[in-house]
Amino acid sequence: MKNLVRFKQIPKIWASVLYLVLLLGAIFLYLSKYFKISAFTALYADFYSHISNFSISLTLGLVVSYICILLGAKFKWLSLFFVLLAFANVLCETVVNFMNTPDVMDMFFGFAGTAIAYGAFFLLSQYGIHPNERKK
Repeated sequence: MKNLVRFKQIPKIWASVLYLVLLLGAIFLYLSKYFKISAFTALYADFYSHISNFSISLTLGLVVSYICILLGAKFKWLSLFFVLLAFANVLCETVVNFMNTPDVMDMFFGFAGTAIAYGAFFLLSQYGIHPNERKK
């Protein structure tokens, strides 16, 4: 309990559960390409070609925003982070050809991961935290 004193904000239980469920879901989707789960390819044939972009965007957005929320970062700066994450996705999938094949569908999967992470960030920052009273 002593380590929580350093955080300016403390998450509510439901917020921590939501964060962990989304994070584990992103990791599961990323690792599912190694298990070749046919239910995903039945929904969308090229699922495994694009899911890594979705998972990376979602995981990066969740981890950075959750840590920054607890440390007391401002909402506008974290919103700027998500805009930059989406912009980086556009650059990587349209302009940068080094170690990447440009693919517009990958970009849309990345946007979806970024949007879900931003939605979770918005919920957590507005309703899922409370001030740390033990902060000195």
